[in-house]
Amino acid sequence: MTILFAYDVESKNEQSKKFLVEINNYHTDINVPYTIFITGETAIVCNKELADISSNPLCCIGQHTNKHIPIKSLFTNPDRKQRYNFDAEFGESIFISGFGKNLVKRDIFDASEAIEKITGYKPTCFCAPYGFFNGLSESAEILEILREAGIYCITTDTRSPNGCNSATNKERPYFYGKQGFAEILEVPSCGYQDDLSYACFAGRFDYAEYIEEKILKNTEVITVKTHDFYLGKEFSFENEKKQFLDKIITCANKNYTKFSTYEKVYAEYFKEAIVERGQARAKKIWKRKAQKEGKKNI
Repeated sequence: MTILFAYDVESKNEQSKKFLVEINNYHTDINVPYTIFITGETAIVCNKELADISSNPLCCIGQHTNKHIPIKSLFTNPDRKQRYNFDAEFGESIFISGFGKNLVKRDIFDASEAIEKITGYKPTCFCAPYGFFNGLSESAEILEILREAGIYCITTDTRSPNGCNSATNKERPYFYGKQGFAEILEVPSCGYQDDLSYACFAGRFDYAEYIEEKILKNTEVITVKTHDFYLGKEFSFENEKKQFLDKIITCANKNYTKFSTYEKVYAEYFKEAIVERGQARAKKIWKRKAQKEGKKNI
């Protein structure tokens, strides 16, 4: 069982700078790894802070596009009866039109370039703004762009069938082998993945308790995500996000949960996949060999 803490940093302002310092100090103090998904424009604004945290071995830096663009279209059709559904509280359908292939490619490459100039490191992890139902299962063109950009670990599968920010019911990362991209790993989000600042989930659900339930059920990979902004001026890291993170980490430590980053999880699953593919290939060879020998003996 593994927990991944991830933070979407996208606000392009002084708050983003402050947040990067706060979250880096927090994870360093408790010695727990984490992942940053930062937009290229925000990386430029926070170049000093990003350069500083890039030297922290606990931190993995991934990208979140350059301008926080929708890489494909999204339609939400809220169902107020659905338990895990924050969008349903608003009760409105929303359509967001995805950008064209060329613009998406330029934006993703620009983000990687901006981050590499600051950190000296080309990101291999990617988080899609907004997220989608079934991730990029039907988007081979975008998967090709990500592969060309050197990105192999992604989190894009974050929504329910009606397109809302809800539990995906997928508890194990998976590769896009059927789409022809067997080296790209999807790490689906675990439940509502927007902001820990919401003390209740859809007005009836405690987010930290939801993650604790996942821990107690030995869910294979649990993702915990939040953003670089707060609910209001009176809120801060100490009195808003930290209380949720502390609660989750306490529960995780009691249940001997491993903490990791998206990059390290990719390495583990890729190694496992290589072994499985090798075994499958060996079985096919053995089967063909047995069939040939069987024919000879007839």
